[in-house]
Order: sequence, then C-alpha cells, then structure tokens
Amino acid sequence: MLTNLRMNKISIPKEHGAYVVLLAAWLLGIVYSTCVDVIGFALALILPLSLFFLQEPIRRIFRPRSKGNAQFDLFSLFLVVVALSSAALILIRAPETVFIGIPVVMVAVLYFYFIRKRSNPIILSLIGFVGLSLITPLTIVAARCPIRIEFLVSIWLLAAFFFCGSVLCVNIRLSAGRGVRLASIYHVVALIVMILLVQYGYLPLSAIAVIGISFFRLLLISMNKKTYVRLPIKIIGIQESVVTALGVLISMFKF
Repeated sequence: MLTNLRMNKISIPKEHGAYVVLLAAWLLGIVYSTCVDVIGFALALILPLSLFFLQEPIRRIFRPRSKGNAQFDLFSLFLVVVALSSAALILIRAPETVFIGIPVVMVAVLYFYFIRKRSNPIILSLIGFVGLSLITPLTIVAARCPIRIEFLVSIWLLAAFFFCGSVLCVNIRLSAGRGVRLASIYHVVALIVMILLVQYGYLPLSAIAVIGISFFRLLLISMNKKTYVRLPIKIIGIQESVVTALGVLISMFKF
C-alpha cells in the first residue's frame, strides 16, 4: 500500500464560497453556544476543515473515470490522520457528538452518489452546504454545552436554509435569470419554517431576521435582474460573503 503513496502537488479546493460557509457555520456555532470551550471550538473547526481539503482525493476515487487509477498522496494521508484524531478527541470529550455523525454520513453518501451520477453542480452545492451547516451544531456540542436535541436540529435548519439560499441566488446569475421562481419559493418556505421555530421557542427572534436578510437579497436581485445576470462572478461572490457576514453578525443579537 505504501507504494501507492506519493507526494503530489497539494490540491487546494477552489470553492471559495465553501470556505466562507465553513467559517460562517463555525462562527454561528460559537455565537449560539451557551458556554466557552476553546479546545472544543478549535476541534470543531479542524475536523471539517481537514475533511474539506480531503474532498478532491475522495472525488478522484468516486469518479467513474478515475476508478483503478486513484492514488492517495502523503498530504491526503496526513489529512486523514488529522481528521480521525480530531474526531476521536471530540468524541472522547463530548460523546453525544456521535449523533451528529448520522446526518453527516447521510449527506456524504448523497454527495458522492450525485458525484458519480455527474449531477447538476447546483445540486452538489446544495447538498454540500447542507453538510457544511452541520458544523454549527457540531461546534455547540463539541463545546460541551448543555443543549436540547430540538435546538440542535433547529440551529442546523437555520444554517442550512441561510447558506443554501446563497446557492439559489447565485444560480439566478448562472442560469441567466431563470432561477428566480425556485429561489422565491425556497425563501418563502425558509421564512415560514423559521417563524414556526421561533413561535415554538426553539430559536430566538433574530433567526427570522437572518433569513430576512437572505429574502431581502433575493428581492434586490429580482428588482435588478438584468443588471445582476451581467455581474462578474467575482463581484457576486463578494456580495454573498457580505450577506453571510451580516447573517452571522445579526445572530450575535439574540433578541
């Protein structure tokens, strides 16, 4: 097996939006944590970050055209060790995090299934962002805060709805304006779900404001669709990063 190990040029994932979402999901977890555990917070960032950097080697294994030719380089092996070590430390410090492993496995299976099917990149992005949203409840549990399962599920839904809204808004630009209806329906559903979660006391009122920012972004896009579809992707990426930062900032005010 060691003969298959190589030191290749390190493959850095190029999904810049995913970096923003990964960091934002982690910060949301810190914001909603009821206690402070620096080690737990650090481990909750190291684990998903190492797995994120492993995605390209894993993709090479799962892609049909790469079957039989996939090789694991030394950097990938290092990332595996880091991921397994951080996961073990999290489980030792907070055994209840094992329950987060269930949705993680489900999302991972879906993600790599659609990779093999060479599905629409938008579908892959939505599944990927749902998976990255799990960093929020992971951070809370890893910090060993006293929490309820209902709150963890609710905070995951908040993060997933917020981040996936970004995917659907960018899709409007990529589809030359044809994704407005889908994005509108999605945001209405997201807003209704957040109102219900706040109504039943699972989330603070600021959760509605977070989704409200996403809704307001979509409204601006709809009103200026002709201009939006001509914007460079780099500019849109900056806009999405600003919206994400605003969402995290508003979450700090748990009114």
